[in-house]
Amino acid sequence: MSGWTLNPTAFIGSVIVMCTAVNLPPTLSKSQVSSVRKNLKMQMLTLLKLPDALEFQYNITTLLTDLGATQSEVLLTVIAIVSFNESIHITGCPLWERVPSTVHL
Repeated sequence: MSGWTLNPTAFIGSVIVMCTAVNLPPTLSKSQVSSVRKNLKMQMLTLLKLPDALEFQYNITTLLTDLGATQSEVLLTVIAIVSFNESIHITGCPLWERVPSTVHL
């Protein structure tokens, strides 16, 4: 794979754009729509945990709110990220440099 590198930030941005443009077909039942929204919400919460997703945190939290995530669900995910990065910082890992000093919700 010479000359090709994976840019996670571009990938995450593309995923967010695609998720905001999702139009579910009207033939889905209410339970199917609910299931799709729940699954998308869980995937967005997982995406929010990635270190490369920090610059998209506002977009992801907005999408999560639209999907019905509560503020406490989003906050718990963000707190888990910060506490994980703090534990890494204590051990001397350079990943701490990627975490902003304040968390924006």
